[in-house]
Amino acid sequence: DQGLGVKQDYSKARKWYEKAAKQEYARAQSTLGFMYDQGHGVKQDYSKAREWYEKAAKQGYAGAQCNLGFMYENGQGVKQDYSKARVLLIDFYSRRKRSYQYRLILPHQIIHIRSMQKHENDEDEYLFVSMKAQ
Repeated sequence: DQGLGVKQDYSKARKWYEKAAKQEYARAQSTLGFMYDQGHGVKQDYSKAREWYEKAAKQGYAGAQCNLGFMYENGQGVKQDYSKARVLLIDFYSRRKRSYQYRLILPHQIIHIRSMQKHENDEDEYLFVSMKAQ
């Protein structure tokens, strides 16, 4: 899909990702989700993106979990649900908090979700405080 050493061809990439995804390879499932999410080599289809992200997220693939959280936040391919978005993004961030690239993106995203809905318990509040401190 990136065209490293060959001409970039999303259609061929999709076929290879589909073969791997059918064998339950979570990264391929997440990548297919992203392709449908962004319309790379396929017609943009949030419903299909959600399906692929969910398959990968169920296997614990963090990138799919993050993208699925954004879909719930924005109501893309799913009914907008800030509670589900918050749960997915907090879980994702708590697993990836040591990764510099995610530290740049997610605190703003989670704080945005926080402003949309009150917390259900003090543990959530602690997570937000600890994320802001990083």
